[in-house]
Amino acid sequence: MLEEFKQSLQLDPDNVEVYLELGRVYREKNLYSLAIEEFNKAGQNPSYSQEAQLELGRTYQKLGNSDLALKELKLAMDSNPSDVRVHLEISRVCRKNKDYDSAIRELKEVVELNPLDSELHFELGRTYREKEDYNLALKEFKRAIKLDPNNAEMRLELGRIYREKENYALASEELRQAVALGLDSAALHFELGRMHVGQNEFSLSLDEFNKALEMDPDNCELHFELGKIHRRDNNYSLALQKLKKAQELGLDTEHLHLELGRTYREMDERSLALEEFKKVLNLAPDSREVHLELGRTYREQNNCALALEELTQAFKLGLDTAVLHFELGRTYLEMEDYSAAKEKFEKALVLDPGNIQIQA
Repeated sequence: MLEEFKQSLQLDPDNVEVYLELGRVYREKNLYSLAIEEFNKAGQNPSYSQEAQLELGRTYQKLGNSDLALKELKLAMDSNPSDVRVHLEISRVCRKNKDYDSAIRELKEVVELNPLDSELHFELGRTYREKEDYNLALKEFKRAIKLDPNNAEMRLELGRIYREKENYALASEELRQAVALGLDSAALHFELGRMHVGQNEFSLSLDEFNKALEMDPDNCELHFELGKIHRRDNNYSLALQKLKKAQELGLDTEHLHLELGRTYREMDERSLALEEFKKVLNLAPDSREVHLELGRTYREQNNCALALEELTQAFKLGLDTAVLHFELGRTYLEMEDYSAAKEKFEKALVLDPGNIQIQA
């Protein structure tokens, strides 16, 4: 195809359409500098400058250069303020930068003019989902599917929202519908796996995550989810292998370090566990879960004063679970404050009366 375009340009060097198509082909092949060169050539023709600016914006976005992408897209917007494609691309750049309000503003502007465009409702739904406004995301995805009921990707997104809302029956229905419509992607198997995790069906989730991994072996989130499952199965060597692979692939979140810390603690590597939990505090100082884990680890190291401090902080931050009160009870027991220990164990039993460990 490249040779055909080059031959066309030799015959007609002023054919701007060919420059644009050649740039798109280069971009698909990740040859971004060559793509930019072709789009710049096309942009020299005033009649095609807006199209060239749009393509340059898309290319810079692929390169991860949001500033240049927005610069070109805003030039394209100045040339044609009603071009839906430009609003859509600007919203995508904003969403990637986690500037969700700006992305939503761009999309709403064109949705008002194009209320029957399913793609716009789909993009608006994705933006709300990433903003964790699941009710509005659900509303937009339903609108998108009503307009395009056989779109498997939209079914996938709707299933993802239902999973986030812990409505696993509806999540399963939408994800199975996506399968029936022919979707067979890493993203689909990943969502099926997460749905099974939510239902404590870990063997099924493992199958789905492994299918996804075959399709997308460098997905850090997949390695992270597999690491969590292996820890639950007490397979700590595999858990560490997967969690460290996720880290190697660029994942550096409080959830990753929390999971690494839990894995090390369960392996009785408490010093390493504390290192990971402290990394969580640097990323999310108000994480209730990490204060609980720190308290648990300090108690296991017989440092009850620090344990009590961390567990109390978890409670102050709003954690009020049977596990927390049980840990407080064990800490008070080791400090020989039997009255406080009894109070906390009783509180834990009220919150989780069927817990045999607490009853013992």
